Amino acid sequence: LLVGARTEFDPDLTACVARGQPHGLASAFQRCGATTSVLVPELLSAWVADLAARGERAPSSLRFVAIGGAPVAASMADKAWMCGIPVHEGYGLSECCSVVAVNRPGARRSGTVGQPLPGLDVRIDDGEIVVDGPTVMRGYQNGSAAVRPWRTGDLGEFDADGYLRILGRKDNLIVTSFGRNVSPEWIEALLCADDRIAACAVIGHGEPHLRAIIIPSPRGAAWFGAVPKTRVLSELELICREAPAYAVPRDFVLVDRNEATRRNLLTANGRFRRAHLANAFAATKDPVAPHDIK
Repeated sequence: LLVGARTEFDPDLTACVARGQPHGLASAFQRCGATTSVLVPELLSAWVADLAARGERAPSSLRFVAIGGAPVAASMADKAWMCGIPVHEGYGLSECCSVVAVNRPGARRSGTVGQPLPGLDVRIDDGEIVVDGPTVMRGYQNGSAAVRPWRTGDLGEFDADGYLRILGRKDNLIVTSFGRNVSPEWIEALLCADDRIAACAVIGHGEPHLRAIIIPSPRGAAWFGAVPKTRVLSELELICREAPAYAVPRDFVLVDRNEATRRNLLTANGRFRRAHLANAFAATKDPVAPHDIK
């Protein structure tokens, strides 16, 4: 509104995304000649896969594409740039008017969500991101006033130049039976960078090893159905090669998106309901393999 921009809406594409079938992203961006967009990592992955399948690049009209809502692996961001998508990772939450930090054109640092917006006081307190400033909400509707500064519940750290790196949710931290701490978002971002995986969640709190709950992409569904479990586990280990051995999932469960929705495992915006997962898949546990997972 401030700069007189035109916003494009694509109802048909929106309906496809709502059904968990984000096809046609490449065509939509090409058709409208977009200059900027805001996406979640799952849609970025679908867009990159769409471009690769068509042997095309993103339209040259694009100047800035912000990615937020969930962590995005550096490898996925690299793939996007190679396809002509100018990805800039950001971080925020509704209680702080959405954006807290974001990478800017000409000042992007891979693996971070950029520097905080001017006017915000963003600090790390005992590993937790704490925000204060004019964008912090007054409170929830019909609720008590917000306590400031706002404790986000997100874990993070700053590098030497003030770029913020997100490490995961404080209340999602997994502690294995060997006492290893793992932020599931880190491993999930690595897994979702593979175009065979549309969405996933990592569980294993109090267990000797981690398990990945995987919703395959259309291409991935065929692949998962054609290879033995040992091959899948080897691929998971390869995908997560930058993670220590104890953070690599040693088991997995495949679930169709429609089934996950029917079982109330997904929120309205398609995220896994973490509190439901351990019980929902308790019966699918395999015996722990006696290899090095400590």
